[in-house]
Amino acid sequence: MDFKLDMTAVARVASRVQLKGIRLKDLAVKNEGESVSNQLSADIDRECVASKCDADKIEVTCRYQFHAKDAEQSIAVIAATYWLDYTVEGSEPIAPADAEHFAFANGAYNSWPFARELFHSMTGRLGLTPYVLPVLTFSPPRPRLPVAPKKTIAAAKKP
Repeated sequence: MDFKLDMTAVARVASRVQLKGIRLKDLAVKNEGESVSNQLSADIDRECVASKCDADKIEVTCRYQFHAKDAEQSIAVIAATYWLDYTVEGSEPIAPADAEHFAFANGAYNSWPFARELFHSMTGRLGLTPYVLPVLTFSPPRPRLPVAPKKTIAAAKKP
């Protein structure tokens, strides 16, 4: 992510829109080899941007690039673009910066299930083990908190 996601900006827009439609705009599939281990890994890139923001609608374009690998060898590339159409309620204009944060978060959130089904289906159709996309995240996992030794915890409980 090139910017820090502002969930307050996302909420300002999300509270005023309804998802009107989603469609697959572009699809390219390339089989580059055969799987030898049936253990796919993948690199997945996504980009969701507000392609149009008017008083009564927001259009979001989400591009996904999926590189399936087997033992670090590229065996398939799937590129897909989804177009999402949102209607805007109210007469107050939406700030362009808010629309970009909304597109980044909600565009991905609303199109991810479609991308998950597409990549699962396409990898199966290519004769590969069907790949299941991981859970959608917007940030790296939180670091694990250190665990205090049991003696410290027991000592802290005594008055």
